[in-house]
Amino acid sequence: MAEEEFFPPLFFPDIVPDPPTLLTHFFDPVTKEYAGSAMIPPDQPTPESATKVEPMPSRTGFAIVWDGSDYWNMLKDCRGQTWYDAQGNPVKITEIGDPVDIGLTPQPPPE
Repeated sequence: MAEEEFFPPLFFPDIVPDPPTLLTHFFDPVTKEYAGSAMIPPDQPTPESATKVEPMPSRTGFAIVWDGSDYWNMLKDCRGQTWYDAQGNPVKITEIGDPVDIGLTPQPPPE
């Protein structure tokens, strides 16, 4: 019977394993809009404008917005578009939300 070779376990004292991390999801502190995700150490407290709750996938024309306590909402996002009020005046949309909710229409009213 052949004698088996012995290989000691490898030990690299200069290589330190990465500490464990948790995926954290960040949002804008003013608009609460999803801003991105990053890994942070589990012993670091969750920042005020972050949560461990994973957001839903994004969709064109919508913004992912944190509700402030438990979950993410998908809200219509028309920022940068021009809508019209009841008098036909153009209104540049600057905030997240459905412009219909404030009485605007995507087309000017007929004359």
